[in-house]
Amino acid sequence: MPTEQVPNEFDYDPAHARIRAFRDSLRSLHDEGDKFQACVDMRDNLLDEQADLSMLTASIEEVMSEECAQYKESKGRWASSSDTDAKQWERFIDVASAGASLKKIFLAPLIKAGAFWHADKVRYYGWASAGWKFCKLLGTAASRNPDWAEALVKLNRLILRRIVDGQPLRNCVNPLGQIDLIDLAAWQNKDAYVKKGRNGYTLTYDPISNSQLPAGYAFDRYGLIVCEEVASQSSPSIQAEETCSLHQTESLECDVSMAAPTGLVPDNAMVDVIAPSVPSTPPNAQTSGESTCSTPLTTPLQSPANPSLVESPEDMQLDSQAVSPDIAAPSKLDTFQTSLRASSRLRNQCDRTPVPLIGRVASSIRKGNSQKRKANSRQENDCICICTDTVSPKLISAIERLQQTNNKEDADIAAMYKAHHDALCPKHVKLYALWATTGILRSQPSRDGDLLPASLKILHFHIKPQNDVAYHSQHNSLSPDKSEARPFHQITTDAHFRDQVLTQLEQKTARNKPCKTWGELNAQGMHALLRRARQPATTGAESGKEALFSTSEEAERRLEPHTVLHGPIITENQQQFRWDSHKGRPIEQLFRRMGSSGRSVSVQRSSLSLQQPSFVPMRLGTVRDIFLENKISQDPLNVLDLRNPLPRSILPSFLMGEDCQLLRRIRDTILEGATAERCSAPVAEWNQWRDDEDWALLAQGGAPTLTHQDGCGKATWLTVQEGQVGFGWLSRPSEEEKRCWSSDPNAFEGGQIRYVVLRPGQTVYFEAGTIQFVFRLEQDQTLLLGGHIMRWSCVGSWIQIVLNQLRFPDATNEDLLPAAPAYVEAVAQLLVEQTRLSKSDQLVSVEVIAEFFRVKKASFSQLFRSSANTIIVI
Repeated sequence: MPTEQVPNEFDYDPAHARIRAFRDSLRSLHDEGDKFQACVDMRDNLLDEQADLSMLTASIEEVMSEECAQYKESKGRWASSSDTDAKQWERFIDVASAGASLKKIFLAPLIKAGAFWHADKVRYYGWASAGWKFCKLLGTAASRNPDWAEALVKLNRLILRRIVDGQPLRNCVNPLGQIDLIDLAAWQNKDAYVKKGRNGYTLTYDPISNSQLPAGYAFDRYGLIVCEEVASQSSPSIQAEETCSLHQTESLECDVSMAAPTGLVPDNAMVDVIAPSVPSTPPNAQTSGESTCSTPLTTPLQSPANPSLVESPEDMQLDSQAVSPDIAAPSKLDTFQTSLRASSRLRNQCDRTPVPLIGRVASSIRKGNSQKRKANSRQENDCICICTDTVSPKLISAIERLQQTNNKEDADIAAMYKAHHDALCPKHVKLYALWATTGILRSQPSRDGDLLPASLKILHFHIKPQNDVAYHSQHNSLSPDKSEARPFHQITTDAHFRDQVLTQLEQKTARNKPCKTWGELNAQGMHALLRRARQPATTGAESGKEALFSTSEEAERRLEPHTVLHGPIITENQQQFRWDSHKGRPIEQLFRRMGSSGRSVSVQRSSLSLQQPSFVPMRLGTVRDIFLENKISQDPLNVLDLRNPLPRSILPSFLMGEDCQLLRRIRDTILEGATAERCSAPVAEWNQWRDDEDWALLAQGGAPTLTHQDGCGKATWLTVQEGQVGFGWLSRPSEEEKRCWSSDPNAFEGGQIRYVVLRPGQTVYFEAGTIQFVFRLEQDQTLLLGGHIMRWSCVGSWIQIVLNQLRFPDATNEDLLPAAPAYVEAVAQLLVEQTRLSKSDQLVSVEVIAEFFRVKKASFSQLFRSSANTIIVI
């Protein structure tokens, strides 16, 4: 710590003016408290600048390592060298190491804000450039107000208050200040916000209309109040060059806890989300009258391929595209109930913008009006993605993955979108050319075991029309690899998928008008669900997880007898059956395997009136022709009761344990009676048995399925074969929430709604009684294979679920009568057999068996005293 004062003449020249200005400002203040506050502000500014330079050094060092072989080779020798130049390099690496650590710290709040409010907003407003304190406050405010529509109302009220109080907004893209984020974090409900203290105020929770805006202000693309000049720009890139650094001059005291929500920050998330810019002017370039708005000082180093494919934290840094503003909440649903049911599976119910990175902060003691700085002309850089909007995001993502993976799935996608290659930007043309050239020297085994260059295999792929859905080509091995890594929770992409579906649903919903068709009712219901839906906690303690992304071994362990699941299990590559990639899409192959097209199948249609059943019988050939045409439909088909024509090898491997085989034993008990021989039940009895062990779900894009439980208390698995499917559920509902939902599923507005997006090859398993729903994008047809199981160890809770479904028939997606009594009696017979086994051979504990018979005697028998005389049609 230096103790003696350095003479002014030794103040090194580049910073002399800044030092002198700071000294003069302190001398102009008479109150010691004010002087100390000015010191605090200057300290924070200098530390932020040091952090900026450290993170810039870290990013530059990474580029050196990647692009300069001599640097990479020499790096390890400098520490043991006494050479002056080596010492300089050692000092450089020390600074870079410190910067890398700072980048990791900056990452958490930006990821948190992007997960809650979408990464497009983080990029568009340039929040990564606003300083460490701003980022911390941003993460806290977003976690306490995760719904952007609600946060938007509050932020606009806070911004308007500042404008009315004589604090005009800076003429830049980001209108938010630190004080706005502090107040937003404290305003956690939809009641009026009361700010206490000497300068306290009260704000109401009411949206602001255009007529309430002061002159010179307007709403931007996401609905925030900004200067009219900013809002009027057709391209955000103009304004992005003037993004502000937002350090406040006042003292800000608040709790800015940075505990990221569970599941938001991956362990390996050390990337260039906040890579600083290269300074084009020295720090002393600012004068007292200089604007605090700053220009991005260099072309950013990286750009994500497309907002719809943001998977990693670096994608949050750059490159936003216009999206519709968040959607206002719909009117309360009209509830319409009908008891007409015919099919037991069908419920008859209702511009890219590079943003500045780490900005320079003007001294907090300087005053004066802000002045815009003209942006330096930017040169084209091969590291920036400027692909046109016609390029498929799937193609861009595949090209980028090919550099590391070179797998057949991405190669197939690259070939499928061959027509898009001419529209690629220089960055992605270079990446694609590099991969294709390298691919000639590589080889990978085909299905027949021959070795062909990967690049040549692409040429033989049958390219479908552009609007066709790319499907997942499975690995060639016939048995799943149990050592595979668990599937990755794609937080940002899942959020973008949900936002897209919400935008599409908004166009279908008519406000304040009664629903006339099943499609209108479903659209309103799904819109209300998705507005409340949040992503699940997936990391931390097992008891706190809401969704369990698992390897095969982890899934098997979680389904051991007597284990309790708190959410769905999601796995990957658990299906032994493989589609033939040379014979077209899975949907095409499915219809080919279905055989005769003259048979009928029940299909839900959104255009059907609420006065009719929600489904109609259609000829299978007609359904096939509609799906093979593969066009977006305003009257999408949802086929929920389609027989599975595939081999039994579609059962996920983690569901083959003994505890998961109760449903098959029930079937054998009902059809076979006392014999252990191969089943020889009469055809009439086989026709009475409903095949619930496997089936297919086929839907056109945009067809939703509202909240329901699967009937007869069965657990369910679903494996995606084609397209992407949004899967949602009510997480850990209380008994009161279950009761309220069961009494009126469509009107229920409580509970914790969670969702994930499932991709081809992924399987979701959820326990009996799970309240779940499904949503889709309009442009993607989907095919899922699914089935039911029942677990021996869960028969105690199973009978309770069946009992509740019998009391509330609208809770299920199928009729329970007269099948439910047959299931209960079959389970009772099997449990009696269990009691005769030795304890080591029993699959069910004595306590669970006792609970089953207690409920059966006390409650179930009262509903079905005459079940023995009922003609059972299963």
